Amino acid sequence: MMTTNADIMDVAEQSFNRLPDGRQIAVEEIDGGSLVWADASKPGRELIGFGALDDATAVRRVLARRGLGTGAVTNLPVFEEVDR
Repeated sequence: MMTTNADIMDVAEQSFNRLPDGRQIAVEEIDGGSLVWADASKPGRELIGFGALDDATAVRRVLARRGLGTGAVTNLPVFEEVDR
């Protein structure tokens, strides 16, 4: 599993919850942790990582129920601290 010590607020601009490229981010709490989303270039949003990942199995179940690939748990970054 890929992890980073980066605080999600270091990734987003402090006052606007935006990525350096201007996309807005949102954090959604789920069973086993949090999903970190960013606005996508097409309508919708893109999963860019996880926050406070406590139970990877529970997160995989949530992703599968939503029709998202469960491999994201091992391929996307885990931000250790999330502004909730």
